[in-house]
Amino acid sequence: MRLTDSLEFPFLLTKSIEMGLFKTYSSPATSKLLCSTKQMTTYCAKRYDDTDLLIREFTENKYGTDRAEKAIERMNFLHSSYVIDNEEYLYNLGIFMCFPPEMINKIGYRKLEKVEIEARYIKWCEIGRRMNLKDIPESFEAMQKFMEDFEERNFEYSKFNEQIMLATTGLFLAKFPTFVHPFLRQVTSAMCTPLMRKSLGMAEPMYGMTFAVESLMKGVGLFTRYFVLPRSEPYRRTQIHGGSSDTLKCVYHTFEETYKDGYVIGELGPLKFKKL
Repeated sequence: MRLTDSLEFPFLLTKSIEMGLFKTYSSPATSKLLCSTKQMTTYCAKRYDDTDLLIREFTENKYGTDRAEKAIERMNFLHSSYVIDNEEYLYNLGIFMCFPPEMINKIGYRKLEKVEIEARYIKWCEIGRRMNLKDIPESFEAMQKFMEDFEERNFEYSKFNEQIMLATTGLFLAKFPTFVHPFLRQVTSAMCTPLMRKSLGMAEPMYGMTFAVESLMKGVGLFTRYFVLPRSEPYRRTQIHGGSSDTLKCVYHTFEETYKDGYVIGELGPLKFKKL
């Protein structure tokens, strides 16, 4: 699974998770908690980097290694400070388990094999167990059904949803010139489902935008299949070798240089938890 993610579909993996996060913001319980911590609205870039780096530490590094174990332990500690319903946890787990295969199969240069999808399910099930989640669906298909039911029961408009959506969209658009922001907001809206748009308070995309965006993405997949050479080195954000120091370097910075001097796994997260 790591080879599929880091060699074949690193871009689609990242974008599917970013769009998947918009799905989680469609649940008022999740967005209300995020608003109450003020991490997404005040320190959005840092919150993104903390989450991204923790997850990459236990997905880009082999399961059971010291770095992967430290990352899961740190994530569990941070979550223990808040009251989060088990179903909310399961839905977030499902985003990482189910949404990347869905996007890859829809617009990637090839469809995933069943064994690849099953491998993703097994790995994220184990991560869920390490996070002490209960009642994890017993198959990939069961998780998809759980997510569909969860969305029908929980997705509805809330001002908290909209606040988190606007903060995240602002972060994504910050690196582009302001004159293209209206167009990119249209693209973002086109990539969301109608239920998501309603729950997030997003404007409907202009006529034909959804079809245009999907067609363009599929065209990129076809171009990749026939004209792009295979990647020879894994694409990852975390450095491969940590050396003797606990401080690790980012291979690249996504939005802001939050950790330009490096980071310590046990200190990722809100500043108030840094020394704990």
